[in-house]
Amino acid sequence: MEENIIDSYPETNISTYGRMTGTYPAYGQTITGNGQKIVKAYFYLSKVGSPTGNMVYKIYAMTGTHGSSGKPTGDALAQSESKDISEIGGDYELVGLDFIGENQIELEDGVNYCLVAENPNGTTSNYLKIGIDASSPTHDGNHLYKAGSTWYADSSNDIIFYLVGDGGPQVKNGSGFFLLFN
Repeated sequence: MEENIIDSYPETNISTYGRMTGTYPAYGQTITGNGQKIVKAYFYLSKVGSPTGNMVYKIYAMTGTHGSSGKPTGDALAQSESKDISEIGGDYELVGLDFIGENQIELEDGVNYCLVAENPNGTTSNYLKIGIDASSPTHDGNHLYKAGSTWYADSSNDIIFYLVGDGGPQVKNGSGFFLLFN
């Protein structure tokens, strides 16, 4: 099967960033499922100073309204493999993490979820920057973040991300067309 994008907001839209610190340990975006299993997610990241520890990406169920007040609810539905944040560079890069095994959950078609990057170890001088569009966001979802232990929704920004699926029921034939199976 062909891997393809479930949802995304490209890095060409970056205008600012969020600081992933102990005070703000998570940032994300509300997304819409399309019936595919998740295999990988990317966020546009760079580091300041020498942050330590590991980061992960998570999928949560969403509460609120997609595009304005959507934010995570409950425990994570899926979690990516972890990454040592000391391996992330000082220049922005798309950092991809795999979802494997039971974490390759199917995102129901038309259902809204929250895709989140989490790193609780940052400090005011050693942290990860996550790319955000605050100038003219156009994604149909909304940005969200965690302050302390509370989730907040922000409809005035969008996070830079890609969420890749397994191709679901679509298979590319030899002519380059997608065949749909019911």
